[in-house]
Amino acid sequence: MPNLNYRTEQDASQILANMGVQANVSQESSDLIAAGLVFAQGRAKGEALEPGTAVKITVSKGGKPFAMPGVVGLDESRRKWDLQSRSSMISTPV
Repeated sequence: MPNLNYRTEQDASQILANMGVQANVSQESSDLIAAGLVFAQGRAKGEALEPGTAVKITVSKGGKPFAMPGVVGLDESRRKWDLQSRSSMISTPV
């Protein structure tokens, strides 16, 4: 079993198909992994697989949406303060 992490769903599925193995794809949100990339697999790297085996791979849907605070009409210092005070809720830099 190869390491499929950080490969696209299409690439990972093709690699498995070339091995005679079927991809069982699920999708989950991930704030750390870009949408469309594999970030988990059901079999360990190096594990031997029988042809016809199904292997679970989990593909990122990207981060979960969040409500953006309304800052229209606020002065610049208030906008910065408002956004920075909420940045701890966001896992990626603002």
